[in-house]
Amino acid sequence: MSKSTPKSMVHKVLLLLLALVLALGVLPGFIGAEHAYADDDEVDSPFGIDLGSYTIDLTKGSKTISGETVGGFQNWWEESYYFDRAIERKVNSESSIDLDFDMDGTGDVRLDLSVSGKITIKELATNSILGSYTRKLTEEANADLNAMGENFYSQVTIKFAPRSLAKATVSGIKASYPWTGKEIKPVPALKLTLGAKTVSLKSGSDYTVSYRNNINVGTATITFTGKGNFTGTVEKTFKITAENVKPGFLRLSGDNRYKTAYAIADQLKKDYGVAQFTSACIADGRNYPDALAGAYLAKVKKCPILVTHPSLFAETVAYVKGNVKKGATVYILGGTGSVPNGIVTQLQAAGFKVKRLGGANRYDTNLLILKEAGGKNQDLLVTTGQDFGDALVASATGKPVLLTYGNALTTDQKAYVAAAQVKSITAIGNNALVSDGVVNDLKKYKAVTRVSGTTVYDRSLNIAKKFFPGNQPHINLADGRNFPDALCGGPLAVKKGGPLLLTDGSNGVNSKIRTYAKTAKATKATVYGGPASVSDATVKYILSMN
Repeated sequence: MSKSTPKSMVHKVLLLLLALVLALGVLPGFIGAEHAYADDDEVDSPFGIDLGSYTIDLTKGSKTISGETVGGFQNWWEESYYFDRAIERKVNSESSIDLDFDMDGTGDVRLDLSVSGKITIKELATNSILGSYTRKLTEEANADLNAMGENFYSQVTIKFAPRSLAKATVSGIKASYPWTGKEIKPVPALKLTLGAKTVSLKSGSDYTVSYRNNINVGTATITFTGKGNFTGTVEKTFKITAENVKPGFLRLSGDNRYKTAYAIADQLKKDYGVAQFTSACIADGRNYPDALAGAYLAKVKKCPILVTHPSLFAETVAYVKGNVKKGATVYILGGTGSVPNGIVTQLQAAGFKVKRLGGANRYDTNLLILKEAGGKNQDLLVTTGQDFGDALVASATGKPVLLTYGNALTTDQKAYVAAAQVKSITAIGNNALVSDGVVNDLKKYKAVTRVSGTTVYDRSLNIAKKFFPGNQPHINLADGRNFPDALCGGPLAVKKGGPLLLTDGSNGVNSKIRTYAKTAKATKATVYGGPASVSDATVKYILSMN
């Protein structure tokens, strides 16, 4: 009340107000319930006065209703909605409500209705509580209502409660699909019964779809997650089988190791289904450590590894310009002694961001690459950094690979393993390759298992058996005698699935790979390098094509 208003006037207002409360019951049906599938629903004022009716349909967009001179008051009211998709929803509790009463033209008394149902009568000028009234609220509501008039103003705001997808029905998913070597993505349909009607939900606005294990033979999972007016998830599974698949292989090679890298990158782009990559890795083509260490980063970034040397910088930059989005980040793997700064200047001039991951030696560079890739709770593979074979095979698992040397981990390597919180650790090779001293250091962080074998070919098979159990319709093949052909193959091998197996073309090695391929039911292979590295006869023998 204003300070000039007599106390008796306050009491009159209060008594009149309380009389109205008691006479009209204040609040029976104080909010109009909105049902998306019922027509002509009533909208009631806080005084139980019918303000009219409205109809909500299933169309997207906004809807506004209004009326005037209703229920004996000179009222104007408006109700506005925006629906991604109109549905019937209920709320668990009512929101706070303000009721402003202008009884004498000064607008000086307000009723506050709390969630608990307590009405507090306040004097606006002093915010003093003049009285209160409590009523249990049991009404369900989910509409926004504004009612204005000569004698009162009321506003109600209720939050929507999304409907769960838990009872949605899913159609359009077959029980099984043939293996193709690529992601299998069925296009399902979701329907949900709301009230008396069943509606079709829309992907992107009502739910999102994600897939898991949908490349290789086995059981794939598709997950639907509610969005907008919907919440919760629904999961469905389907089988991927390799039955009745005709054996065959894809060979990726070029005139030299650099051209082979381009061929592998082109295939990777095709398998990802993109016109351009969003990043790229570049390493020295004259040595193996940096490129092999970069396989995990390339997998995380979904990008290729390209190899180069100073006389090919212009050619490498030209390939990047044609196949990587302008403005993207290009990672230089190794220090300036491996990949000189000349290519950095050319890439920056072409509009790319450049980040060099180069340490004092291959082991420091390895750590910088692993840290850039990020991720915790991963399976860590540990190999020698003094030869390429084990690291090459390990790179195709899609797991981080730590290169080691000597009888102990370095201080920086210990810090990395501790911070990475690895899920498991596997050392590749015997004590001569990954020393017992290194293994003992690793055991301080997690139990360590070894994958051994007399030769690099035996170890490649044993890695396959450990990390690629069961049916593997696709395998990767490379020459184990030299590194150039498969140097950049890790990211593609991860994408295509299946192990990378090394061969020297001998009957003894090939027969062991053939036995594994038969057991794994492998029918397809990707071959890295030309026939001089892995001959057609070798591949056909391994796949039992002759």
